Amino acid sequence: MIWFVIPRSPKPTTTITTLVIEEFRNYKFFAGRFVLDGGSDPLLFWRTNRIILPLLSTLAKKYLASPASSVASESAFSVSANYGRKQRARLLPENLAMSAYLYDKFVDDPSATLNNNSHDI
Repeated sequence: MIWFVIPRSPKPTTTITTLVIEEFRNYKFFAGRFVLDGGSDPLLFWRTNRIILPLLSTLAKKYLASPASSVASESAFSVSANYGRKQRARLLPENLAMSAYLYDKFVDDPSATLNNNSHDI
């Protein structure tokens, strides 16, 4: 079943808070209807309701998309696991984060490596 509602244009005195509250109300209604009608594809839901729910559909497009590859996240966990091993148990979380960041920047980017001949510090 296809639902079509003509969205009301916001009044000049309408605040963003009011718009968000109204859009969440609409979302609850249309999501409930979508599920009751047997819908289970979130992409179809957001494609169908992008005009009725413009704010939430923008957020859905941004945050519900999965990355094409998990290599970057696996690499980050691998580096963190290396620094977070038992021998470095006393390493503060801030230092662990900075070490992983520096490792990522200097190992992955050859142009960012330090010059080994620079003894003039």
